[in-house]
Amino acid sequence: MLAFDVTAARLGVTGMRRFGKTMACRVRGFAMQVLYWSRIRLSDEEEGSLAVTHGQVQDVLIQSDFISVQVALHDRTRHMIGDR
Repeated sequence: MLAFDVTAARLGVTGMRRFGKTMACRVRGFAMQVLYWSRIRLSDEEEGSLAVTHGQVQDVLIQSDFISVQVALHDRTRHMIGDR
């Protein structure tokens, strides 16, 4: 088997702007729980409609089975994901 079963897994999304929101919508069909961190938090209504839960970046990374990095690369995000 060359793939992982993602059904009911936790997806962590860093950066919940256009691409992050698209990713959250696409994984609905797999019944994935979506945790996210974004510099600008979504409104309660948007979180509810996308079925996503906001958390601190460290918590999202620790609690997720899969990570999708959707942030622009600049000095604050460079090396955001490392060995730890």
